[in-house]
Amino acid sequence: MGPSMQEFWLKMKTLLVLARQAINQRLNDLGLTSAAGDIIFNLKEELAGLSQEELRERLSIGKAAISRTVDTLVQKGYARRAAHPQDARLRLVSLTQKGREISGRVAEAYQAVFLLIKQDIPEEDFRRVGLMLERIQSNLSGGGKPA
Repeated sequence: MGPSMQEFWLKMKTLLVLARQAINQRLNDLGLTSAAGDIIFNLKEELAGLSQEELRERLSIGKAAISRTVDTLVQKGYARRAAHPQDARLRLVSLTQKGREISGRVAEAYQAVFLLIKQDIPEEDFRRVGLMLERIQSNLSGGGKPA
């Protein structure tokens, strides 16, 4: 038998908190929070940048939080905002050279936490967890049938 509803929610919450703490701990030496790390990590391969709305959707955080965090990254010289070429209402956020230089260390922090998560879990079990998480995401986003 699986976990009770309460056990399930507590485990989900605890996993998110522990993962965020592990990322924060690894980014602390860089003077970054996990929110800033998430943005840098997502902009790493985006040479043209992303709009704040795209970042907000990818990271599932509010407009005010994304704006504050991007402001901080701009102030630190890691990111810049520029006019969107197709939509004057939007601003693209991209990494500066300084941001690109630090992005490798940010990616290493995420990789270290990923390896910590996978530790002592057989590859087949970890693959199944990935599939299960995809199904849960699909269910929550309306792709699954209601109970």
